[in-house]
Amino acid sequence: MTRPLRTDERQLLDGLATSGHTLGTIAARHLKQARDIRNTAARARRALGARSLDHAIQIHRTNQEQQ
Repeated sequence: MTRPLRTDERQLLDGLATSGHTLGTIAARHLKQARDIRNTAARARRALGARSLDHAIQIHRTNQEQQ
């Protein structure tokens, strides 16, 4: 991990991991711009040093299990 996740990044990864929703459906549910959600996902991916969003979710879940 290159830096700790921000609250919005952590919440997004949690939502993707548990709900199975896409970035678009999460944006619609929370009345946010899809661009903002994609940017948050990209920041989370970079923060975790992940190759993809799926990889970021895996890293995040592993980190949660270890705590």
